[in-house]
Amino acid sequence: MSIFVLIPGAWLDGEVWQQVATDLERRGHRVLPVTLGTAPTDGLTEHTRQVGEVLAAADEPVVLVGHSYGSFPMLGAADRWPDRVARTVLIDAPLPEDGEALVDLLPCEQRATVTGELVPYPAVPWMSGGELPAGTSERLAERTPHWPARCMTEPIALTGAVKELPMTGVFCTLSGADLAVARGLHASGAPRFAWLANRANRYYELASGHLPMVTMPERLAEVLAGAARGEGEPLL
Repeated sequence: MSIFVLIPGAWLDGEVWQQVATDLERRGHRVLPVTLGTAPTDGLTEHTRQVGEVLAAADEPVVLVGHSYGSFPMLGAADRWPDRVARTVLIDAPLPEDGEALVDLLPCEQRATVTGELVPYPAVPWMSGGELPAGTSERLAERTPHWPARCMTEPIALTGAVKELPMTGVFCTLSGADLAVARGLHASGAPRFAWLANRANRYYELASGHLPMVTMPERLAEVLAGAARGEGEPLL
């Protein structure tokens, strides 16, 4: 049995994990979905603190899962409290370095939307990958219509401790990333990608867009259960 802490991406709440959580619990695991704060004053530091509170309440090291933006507070918390984390899992997520903010890693057209205190739910295809069931985007936008810009502009603080933890990367291939891309990044020799080949790291590919917890929750739960066991494909 593993404890999974599930951190959603921007404009999402803990409810988005409901079907995944149900399937993991049916497999005998314990699941703690996180809903991050959405007040204008909530930044990455606050979100990282919220994740840290969940880690502190768990009675054993957890499998810490971050989707999309959720990788920022996930990596920040794992770096700060590595003894509370058994493995990190990144789902269709960026890989920030110390001092980088999410806005630094966004394409120009997305970066331009990060203005003011609250950023509206995006009505653009990159959010879904183009294959969400009808009405899903509308329901998600009703639950979380805005997201605090501060968490997108506040830089992450990393010491490097998180890179010593076992990591599983889950690529959503309809979003444009896959294992071949990761291998190419590692082969480039850039220092920021060297840790992708750590011996304990493993990878999965899902034929999904950006929200696999919505489009294929049972398969994602299967992948997360496998990640907890250290399964998956190595980089090299």
